Amino acid sequence: MSTNEINQDIDFIIEKTKQLTNIVDQEQYHLLETKELIRQQLVQQFNDDYSANDMLQVQDKLILLHELSTHITQQCEKILTKTKEDILKLKQVKKVNKAYKK
Repeated sequence: MSTNEINQDIDFIIEKTKQLTNIVDQEQYHLLETKELIRQQLVQQFNDDYSANDMLQVQDKLILLHELSTHITQQCEKILTKTKEDILKLKQVKKVNKAYKK
């Protein structure tokens, strides 16, 4: 495959990954799973289509893709932790309210 093709393909995957960041930033979580599945399929197809030697041509872009993916994962983990904490706080409030009513 040509250098132009591999660059176009990795640029497309990077763009899709950046869109995931925007989805998380805009709290459009209902879109996240579908978009991530599509992105995973694109990455899998990229791995199937190109050899390790081909990928060396876009090494810097692969590093960027890894960094973006890591950032999104960390963002989602923070949101999940915060959500769990919020749920625990709500449960505590309900327990206090029940005890107060008795």
